[in-house]
Amino acid sequence: MQQLTELNIFGSGFSNYGHWRKLERFGKWEDIDGEAPDGWIWKVESLHPSRDAKITTFVTHHVLMGVMSAIYNHKLPWGVKVSKATFEAVKDFLTNPENSTEFDADSADEVMQIAAYGRLTF
Repeated sequence: MQQLTELNIFGSGFSNYGHWRKLERFGKWEDIDGEAPDGWIWKVESLHPSRDAKITTFVTHHVLMGVMSAIYNHKLPWGVKVSKATFEAVKDFLTNPENSTEFDADSADEVMQIAAYGRLTF
């Protein structure tokens, strides 16, 4: 499951959007071109949404599952609402991960914005 989470989000192309500055695998990755290891971590640098500064977020399977669970259960804070496409991608992934469709860049971007900023900003 951890590998599917990593592949679906980090393989989506979300990092092509301008607010994502640098993504780097963090910790021990045995095979840099292979499947993510259990316990994988990505170090993500992004543009701070309210000032011209970079922030660093460490994203893991557990962080993304928490975000997706909050999306699916309508438990996002501060009235945050994701697009219908993101909700459907999350629902599909959580209810049938092995056969779910892959996240597109827009949906993965929304999940990552919530992981990094706690809200949708861009």
